[in-house]
Amino acid sequence: MTLFTDLQNAGLPVFSTNGETQATFTRTLTPQEEDIYENLLDPGRQARLIEQTTSMTQIRSEYQNMITRLEQIQAANNPTNAQIIQAVKDEALYIERLMKVLAKLI
Repeated sequence: MTLFTDLQNAGLPVFSTNGETQATFTRTLTPQEEDIYENLLDPGRQARLIEQTTSMTQIRSEYQNMITRLEQIQAANNPTNAQIIQAVKDEALYIERLMKVLAKLI
């Protein structure tokens, strides 16, 4: 199949194509149509967007866990050594998780 045929089959208002990477349309594409066009040009794009969204969700979750734990540590009156050690372990775990997610993004 050619890009022109793929675009027609996707229901896009294609006028012409220039090779397999550029197309001219009969009108301006809607945002949804732009996504379809971009996905046809780069089939792996959708998977990368999903992975990136998942990573950002993980970052937000771990960030909130860290903030909550830091607030608990700050609010503790006369914490025991065991509580301090556990707090440090908890924060180290959150930092490790964040670093793993960030490593995927860069």
